[in-house]
Amino acid sequence: MRLVLLALAILVSAPTSAQEPNPALAPLAPLVGETWQGTFEADGQTVTDVSRWEWAMNRQALRNIHTLNGGAYGGETLIWAAGDSLQFLYVTSAGFTTSGTGHVTEDGALVVEEIVEGHPEIDRVRSTSRLTAEGTLATSTEMRRGGVWEPSRSAVYVRTPEARLAPGFAPACTDG
Repeated sequence: MRLVLLALAILVSAPTSAQEPNPALAPLAPLVGETWQGTFEADGQTVTDVSRWEWAMNRQALRNIHTLNGGAYGGETLIWAAGDSLQFLYVTSAGFTTSGTGHVTEDGALVVEEIVEGHPEIDRVRSTSRLTAEGTLATSTEMRRGGVWEPSRSAVYVRTPEARLAPGFAPACTDG
């Protein structure tokens, strides 16, 4: 009988709806529930990046999944608040990962620096992302190779509801 009462108490006290988003993630909330598409140049080729943002962990974290050129490469990022900073963990289909910290500046830019694990050349990545007045997402990235920082890419992403993540990268469930 005690076990039944304990189970009932747990069920009654369990939240029945999603929590309020973590306030530290509020500046990124306009990205959530949207699919974004951008293009950039790499090695003389045009690359198309499709990116999807969702709430995760009962709105206490964000998840971003992106795929390049229909699935030639992809990655998933989890972002959560820890003290005065945002923490990032990025896992890629190429077998390397990144982890690091970031913050939102007073003017609304998301500035991130991450340590790269498992990549043969790159050991750090820095990026700045900003939602523009026009509603686009502008990003620029630098990578450190051999101790030297070099520009990597810049892209402007637009909301593109019809864009889809490549098969095998889309989440199996969504936060409703």
